[in-house]
Amino acid sequence: MEKQSLLGGRKKTSKRWTFLGIFVPLLLIGTLLLTYWPDLNKVSLDDECVQEPSYVPTGERAAELNQRYEEYLTSSGFADSAAKRFSGAIKIPTVSYDEMTAQVPQDPVSHKPFLEFHKYLEKSYPLVHQRLEKHVVNEYSLVFYWKGSDISLKPTMLMAHIDVVPVDPATANEWKYPPFSGEIADGKVWGRGTADTKMSLIGILESVEALLEVNYEPKRSVIVAFGHDEEITGFNGAQNIVKFIENNLAIPHHGVEMILDEGMTLAIVEDPKIGVMKQREITFANIGIAEKGYVNVNISVSMDIGGHASIAPQHTGIGILSQVIVALENNPFAPDLEESNPILKSLNCQAAHTNKFSKREKYILKHWKAFKHVLLKVFSANPALNAAVTTSQAIDVIQGGVKVNALPQFSFEVANHRIALHETVDTTLDHIYSLVRPIAKKNNLDFLPTPDTPRTKGTKGAISVNHLGFNPSPISPTDASPYKVLSSVIRRVFPDSIVAPSLMTANTDTRWVWNLSESIFRFVPDISTGDEGIHTVNENNSIENLVGIARFYHELIRAFDE
Repeated sequence: MEKQSLLGGRKKTSKRWTFLGIFVPLLLIGTLLLTYWPDLNKVSLDDECVQEPSYVPTGERAAELNQRYEEYLTSSGFADSAAKRFSGAIKIPTVSYDEMTAQVPQDPVSHKPFLEFHKYLEKSYPLVHQRLEKHVVNEYSLVFYWKGSDISLKPTMLMAHIDVVPVDPATANEWKYPPFSGEIADGKVWGRGTADTKMSLIGILESVEALLEVNYEPKRSVIVAFGHDEEITGFNGAQNIVKFIENNLAIPHHGVEMILDEGMTLAIVEDPKIGVMKQREITFANIGIAEKGYVNVNISVSMDIGGHASIAPQHTGIGILSQVIVALENNPFAPDLEESNPILKSLNCQAAHTNKFSKREKYILKHWKAFKHVLLKVFSANPALNAAVTTSQAIDVIQGGVKVNALPQFSFEVANHRIALHETVDTTLDHIYSLVRPIAKKNNLDFLPTPDTPRTKGTKGAISVNHLGFNPSPISPTDASPYKVLSSVIRRVFPDSIVAPSLMTANTDTRWVWNLSESIFRFVPDISTGDEGIHTVNENNSIENLVGIARFYHELIRAFDE
């Protein structure tokens, strides 16, 4: 007799039922695996990286303008004369220094080269200045308005910036040619600003001047905007340009068809898997359809009482600031990957058009949601990829103390953060506050997250936090006409290129233009080799690049007219 269990079941079962109870479920699971296990040979990402056909001009003057594009803009005469004009622009030291950000009014002495630059452009591009409406904005920025014949069409907007970063005097002997010589040598133009970003500024003007020389009249209006302080966040330049466009050109909300500014480049690199795409047989044109946010955070420690170093507390103000820095660096921001992040589209394009990805890696990309933890782990080992999914933190400035035997009463550090798409300025600050607040409490200091936070009685001092920043940008659509037209022009000028949307991890003047257009792109048709020296010694750019940039803008203006 079998005994009943307390739950009414049998305590004993036959071996046959035990076998069936195990075997049948395993059989079902095996059948499901055989049915749905991915055939890696059939994994394709081509549908994730659709390439637009090359732009083919069809306008009334197509044949004439095509000949000019194919002959004049590729001639040695044009290349030589454009290089000389480019060289002249580099010779003028339009430098932005950090301390110029808060200048109101702006210092005329430090800005004198900018006025010299205006005069140089007027001399070098006479037709641009004669036939386009020229507007000087906030003394040093420039806007040119090329009015089209069909005012019902939204204008396009082409951007670049006049200013360049300073040259560290300590590196003066490391330059192959003086940084503001504009030397033409080895098929290149050398000097500060050749790569960032007077090459796109000059390329835009070369293309417009070339079109004006044959009396081209656009149907769609074109706005050319050159800010003068992009390198120090554009407060006086691009911000005021946008106000001018809205008020004086009567451009409504999202009233611009497409905005194109500096950004990502044509990359020919060795291995696209490591984040920079360098493969000799394939050129990737990476279009920044979004950019990360930006916030500078200044954390200061002020002690109410100083004194002689011979009678020192356990922790000086600098010591407490060091605790803050250690806490920040030991607790980095958490990475995350959302479906809208352009890095996914960029990787899909790389996987679809290179032989650098295994079948299994392609499968993981195609089904990334199921393997997100795997991707984030891979990204964490690669600085370029990790930057696309993580809010970065760079503690770049630190200062404190005035004398070796005097206790420091004030010290501070400044960290620069590039905010990931899944974060905001507020969430970035919340993370920082959560780390700094306990340190203040432990050291009997007030924590002051805002300038108007009051002090309390009985504390020894305060840790204050000040910040200045922007949230990540909106993401521009890739299924809309502006992106498709831009892609088709890239493929006309650079026929073998693969166009891929991507994420701009640095920041540009586009941070100010979000209200003007839904289609904002960050791209310069500049073939990057990795030795351009951006923001460092021996900055340079090739004359071949300059010609390609001019040809690109020439065709872009035409394409948006058709």
